[in-house]
Amino acid sequence: MVTDGLITSKLTDLNLFVLRYGVSKKDQLKYINEIAQKGIMKNPAIIINDIKLDRFSYGYSYAYKYAYGKGYSE
Repeated sequence: MVTDGLITSKLTDLNLFVLRYGVSKKDQLKYINEIAQKGIMKNPAIIINDIKLDRFSYGYSYAYKYAYGKGYSE
């Protein structure tokens, strides 16, 4: 973290932190939460890059469901 960001954050509408999945440390998230809770920086937001979606199995499955009667479904 660089102090220049804290100084210039007073002049911005949104402050972005870019973290890399599997590389950035959890302490960095704690720091971002801390400055947000204390009001040191307004509107902090986090971007997490380099997430491999196959790790979470997004978008590779489907499901179906139909219902009949009252309270029954398959």
